[in-house]
Amino acid sequence: TSTPQFLATSPAANSVTLLNVTSELLTLPVGREPYSAACYLSPDRQLMAVVSNFAENTLSLIDVTRRTIVGSIADVPGSRSLSGIAVQGGRFAWVVGSDANTVTVVDLTERRITGRISVQKPTSIIASISSSGGIGTQTIFGVSSAAGITFYNGSTLQPTASFSITDVQYFALFGGGGVLA
Repeated sequence: TSTPQFLATSPAANSVTLLNVTSELLTLPVGREPYSAACYLSPDRQLMAVVSNFAENTLSLIDVTRRTIVGSIADVPGSRSLSGIAVQGGRFAWVVGSDANTVTVVDLTERRITGRISVQKPTSIIASISSSGGIGTQTIFGVSSAAGITFYNGSTLQPTASFSITDVQYFALFGGGGVLA
């Protein structure tokens, strides 16, 4: 078995640091004020990371295995939330843009924006993957905002339910193989 690895963002140093449970492995410079990060397996099974750079509205793409920055995507507003990115199927990132009042959907493979959802003051996002009656999987994204929590279908980008719960700072979804928080 391999040692678990972690990615820590440092907004003050404009960098991310790859760690394992015993040591610091590498620090990479990224864009200004990186807050949110998510690790994922790409469609070709490479361990990757995506980092939201709040101050410049960009995403940095990192090949974690090779320990290099492999790309950048512009015009993706971010947030100061630690849970501002959720990755769907190793290909699509949902990125919370707090000040822009939007959630941006990005194709990480093609490195392009595929959609935007207008959300008033979104603060965080999380994904839950569940079976849909034995005919595949469905990804549901929960977005917390000033208005409460809204759930979106990952395929259609359409809301499935909304709940008016004020001052949400953190939430978790149950589904698929357990709790995602």
